[in-house]
Amino acid sequence: AGQTVGMRSIISNAGTATNTVDKNSVANPAGYFTAKDGAGQGIFSEATGLGYNNPKWGQMAEGVVGVAMDPDMGNATHVGVHGFANNAIQNNISVIGEAGNTGLKTNVGIFGFTTKAPVASGFATAIYGEDALRASNTFAAIFRGKVQLNGTFTTTGLNTFTIDNPLDPENKLLRHFAVEGPEVMNNYSGNITTDASGKAMVKLPDYFESINKDFRYQLTAIGSFSQVIVSKEISKNQFEIATSLPNVKVSWQVMGVRNDGYMQKVNDMQAVEDKPEYMKGKYLTPKAFGKPESMGVFYDDTKNIAQKVTAIRSTKKPSALLVEKRAHMAKLKADMKAASQLNKKEGKVK
Repeated sequence: AGQTVGMRSIISNAGTATNTVDKNSVANPAGYFTAKDGAGQGIFSEATGLGYNNPKWGQMAEGVVGVAMDPDMGNATHVGVHGFANNAIQNNISVIGEAGNTGLKTNVGIFGFTTKAPVASGFATAIYGEDALRASNTFAAIFRGKVQLNGTFTTTGLNTFTIDNPLDPENKLLRHFAVEGPEVMNNYSGNITTDASGKAMVKLPDYFESINKDFRYQLTAIGSFSQVIVSKEISKNQFEIATSLPNVKVSWQVMGVRNDGYMQKVNDMQAVEDKPEYMKGKYLTPKAFGKPESMGVFYDDTKNIAQKVTAIRSTKKPSALLVEKRAHMAKLKADMKAASQLNKKEGKVK
């Protein structure tokens, strides 16, 4: 079982663009197809069978492969696959990744991974999204449904939840913000009433001591001027409260430093640490320090790409290659239409 590829396009000629009307020519840099006026695919590629041997993933069958690489081109930008959606009236999607539910194996719609570490001054990311416009209705990414993250999540902004404001759900939003600190903490709270002897036992979840350490307590008496203390600290996932008066309602809160297996064996993040090389001399949020956007950590690698793509799209005069390609496509469509009419005519004669 050799290589099974529905369509594989590699553009490697860096100096001058090459175009040919012969699909079998080795000089042809890519396939070009369009679909319009209703349903259809500009490119439909399907790969089935055993595929080819890949040392990392085993047998692979690939429908479309986009490759962008040239170590000798300096600061040039290379794009393996470019999807562009633009229409003022209808919804448009440039790239769709769909995962089916048949079979016994894992299905992934879009998969990104890093294979090589760049030089210390650079960075590599499996998937990158940027809201270049930063308008109220533009986003770097939107997820609808559950999101599973195995690893560390970090943000320069705020951890919030945003919902429709229940007092005016059609016109207003309501946001709440997370409490943050230099330690990773778990929080537990509740209310309990002491008995006739002024005692109450607070039972915590049965997993409490297996994932927490360094416990902190807060107690507040409600409805009476009673003293309240932790008479017995946490042991076997429970602790005892005592009040100077009987039958006192007490609001309690316990916080513990997270201490599960991930924190013990995997997590290596500290509240304060040195920046890695690719961040040094730059800012995650330059605006917060009165610095220009060009001093942002990710500015050079991403802003330039966005600007170049925008410049290419806004070019008013099409290139000679594009004019030639359009003429070729027009001729190809005319030939296909003529062939179709001929087939119909021959069918009627028969």
